[in-house]
Amino acid sequence: MGSRLIRLVALGSAFFAWSSSPGAASQAEFAHKLPLVPTASSTCIDHYLFTNTVLPQNAGEFGTYGLNASYWGSPHSRTEQPVATWPGYQTSWGAFQYDTYFGNPNDGSGLTPFSIAQDTGAPGSPTALRIISEPMPASMQGNPAYATAWTATNVSSSFVTPAAGSSITIAVNAANETHQGWTSGIGRPANVGGGGEDDPQGVAFAGTVTAGGCTVNGSGQCTGGSTQITLSNVRYFEGGPGVTIPANADFQDWQFPDYYSGVLDTNVNQEYGYFVARVRLPQPLPAVSPAWWMLETGGVGQNNGQLLRSEWDVEEQFAADYGYDLNAGNILWNSGAGAWHSYGCGLNCPAQNGATGPGATGVYPFPPRERENYSQDYHDFGVLVMPGGPPFPTQYQGNYGVYVERNERFAGTTFFLDGWPVAGHTGEPDLTQGSPDKEIMLMFQVGFPGSWLDPNSLGRSNPWPQSMWIQWIRAYAPTTTPC
Repeated sequence: MGSRLIRLVALGSAFFAWSSSPGAASQAEFAHKLPLVPTASSTCIDHYLFTNTVLPQNAGEFGTYGLNASYWGSPHSRTEQPVATWPGYQTSWGAFQYDTYFGNPNDGSGLTPFSIAQDTGAPGSPTALRIISEPMPASMQGNPAYATAWTATNVSSSFVTPAAGSSITIAVNAANETHQGWTSGIGRPANVGGGGEDDPQGVAFAGTVTAGGCTVNGSGQCTGGSTQITLSNVRYFEGGPGVTIPANADFQDWQFPDYYSGVLDTNVNQEYGYFVARVRLPQPLPAVSPAWWMLETGGVGQNNGQLLRSEWDVEEQFAADYGYDLNAGNILWNSGAGAWHSYGCGLNCPAQNGATGPGATGVYPFPPRERENYSQDYHDFGVLVMPGGPPFPTQYQGNYGVYVERNERFAGTTFFLDGWPVAGHTGEPDLTQGSPDKEIMLMFQVGFPGSWLDPNSLGRSNPWPQSMWIQWIRAYAPTTTPC
């Protein structure tokens, strides 16, 4: 097929293909579906008007109106169950997966990963929002003021705190909540942000888990483990050795991030629509993974038939493994059967940057005519979320383009690059299941050495800083107005 993007269309029981340069008949028949051309106020999809009214006025027009810090940085709350509130400059997902500090401009460090600047690396040097990523500054490395911690389990019997630099084995009540190699410990100073409560004895220390913690299998599941957790190279942040820690004290997992970066994170109350951002990516490098994605926040049903929590990856660059092959797909959490509705090259994805494992489901190689340009210029990465339609025959579900039926509106989920549909699914299931809430994130994440994003620990040798540039992000709501 070379650089020709093939799309399938269902015409009764027959199937036809057309390229990105269809003939006159195809242009007349399907012109209303190709391509989408959004403006700052609206776009026309299937002859109906979609309006950019979901985000506050101009909040997503970074290149024109700058960064609305009062909107993006303020606390955001979900309007559906489960109710939650979180700061917009700090991600609610991924902090412990990627070992990245998603900086808050108000954290006291005097640093911010966000700026509005002229992007001289792109044609025309447009103005855009820049999110940088770089190793943690020396002033923040190993500083508990910038660490995060969460309670993994609790202590099952009392013990006496050891000497600094030594090892200790602590009896805990849960075997598989702490991983080998993680930094774990007891207590947390009151002036440190993040989860966890102060230890009643005023002691906070951490060490590396060298025995007893679980291991993680290829599916990300924590297996094995022991209720006897050994910590080595103990270091104190408060208090010191010789203090008795009582049973039921919190046993915590701590994160001292290797990289400093940023995320814009907000919540919208929009069930269906066209969500799109204009982004210029960095070149593929080990550990680097810029992403633009959404997460439904309306529910966490545990079984089929209940509300599913669905992740919508619009653009996610697994640079360590796949270069410019970008993730675009749906991942259904809490589905009971563990269903993944993603679109990609599966285990056939090429590896690079020293990656040794196979590819991952959901990585979609966008059209060859575009792939070499992601870091050279801006591209529009979008997803259209509509009510589900009739299921498409299984034998035609693959990496062949969007699934739409003749003379019918787009149905289900369709992913777009520069207004052209590249992957999607018309039917089962209607992934929104009536859930309007979506958490919208522009995130520049970096994987720590040895992680799946940096399996051979090459990231530290990258040229730093790296930048993810965004001119705008828009959320278009559907209307009944013809266009």
